[in-house]
Amino acid sequence: MSQIKLRDANGNPIPDIRYRISHPENPSSGDAIYDNLTDYAGNGGWPIPYFPDKSFVLHFNTQDVKPEWKPTSVVVQPGGADINVTLEKNPPMGGESGFLHVEGRNFVTDQGQPWQFRGYSSHYLQPCFVGGYPTHAINDVLDQIVEYGYNTIISIGFHNSPWKQANGWAYGPHTDPNYFNNLAKLLDLCADKRLRVAHAIMADMQYAPFDPQWFFRESANVLAGRWNVLARKGNEHKHNGYNPLNFSYPDMHGVLVSQGSHGAEVNPVTPYLDFCEFEVKRALPKMFLDLPLRQMMDGDFAGPATNRPTINIEPMYFADTNPDHVGDHRSTDPRVALESGIMMAACAGGGFGCSYGLECKVLSPGSISDQCAREFIRGLKAGFVRPLAALDFQGDS
Repeated sequence: MSQIKLRDANGNPIPDIRYRISHPENPSSGDAIYDNLTDYAGNGGWPIPYFPDKSFVLHFNTQDVKPEWKPTSVVVQPGGADINVTLEKNPPMGGESGFLHVEGRNFVTDQGQPWQFRGYSSHYLQPCFVGGYPTHAINDVLDQIVEYGYNTIISIGFHNSPWKQANGWAYGPHTDPNYFNNLAKLLDLCADKRLRVAHAIMADMQYAPFDPQWFFRESANVLAGRWNVLARKGNEHKHNGYNPLNFSYPDMHGVLVSQGSHGAEVNPVTPYLDFCEFEVKRALPKMFLDLPLRQMMDGDFAGPATNRPTINIEPMYFADTNPDHVGDHRSTDPRVALESGIMMAACAGGGFGCSYGLECKVLSPGSISDQCAREFIRGLKAGFVRPLAALDFQGDS
């Protein structure tokens, strides 16, 4: 007797999927005359007396639906051959929805639950979206970020340094006449994937061939009112040709905002806004000493403590080699990624970064970068404990 064999696109068996049998004259799954589950080997059998002597319709995953798999139906012709069926996977989906809010030193959801910033740095996300750059396909990049378990993509909105111009990475309104429309479409795509975007509007502003105030205003207007956006004025302003205090957000209609990042081992920019960003020293062992001091209390700084959600936006980055493919210093140790994630979890969270991830390239399975991405998020999740006494400590007892 023939078997029903259910496999994925790589030929692997898919167990525990419900399949139903119906007559061609009543082909819908609801008119099924028999249903069963595939076994541990992804196989199933025909019921007696329904071994087909005429065509039947098989429906897979239309009842007791496993959301990771797409339902499918196939017409089966009579005969003794095995029935080989391939199920396609649904794209992975993140778990984010609704605006974030601030309660003391925590982000919270609409339901009042503490929320952790689990960022993944993809600085060239906009070039990846529009195409024509040395990135991988945008949907493949987003799928991997979701699969890892990150909830927020860290992006930068303008790229025009001499190095970026020379190496094919320049991007902004001067290269894309539909820049702001494409930014809106990208944010919508991420919302559809249930991912948040922590978008830094400005970088490389000393090389901007337009009015920075106009660029900031138009970008902020695109970010405003979107549940899946955390707005950042920019990236490391002292290196990128702008002063954040010269730029003011319009009404952001519920979007949380920051002054942007300042640079490694530099206090967050004051006055503080909804949330703050800092960057610890990107060298060991000082990084491990600095992380708990600055994260646990949200600011063991020379200036005032932030007393609001504070994230380590750009800690040590990782790569498959040190130096990486463009000559930048990187860590190649997954243990460092794990410990960084654990320590950052003491407060509002932080961002993972690796060289290929910055360029919106899918990380090769089993590569050092892939291992580091998985270890960082493992540590970040494991260390996220709320309520945390250190965050609420106000006195000497």
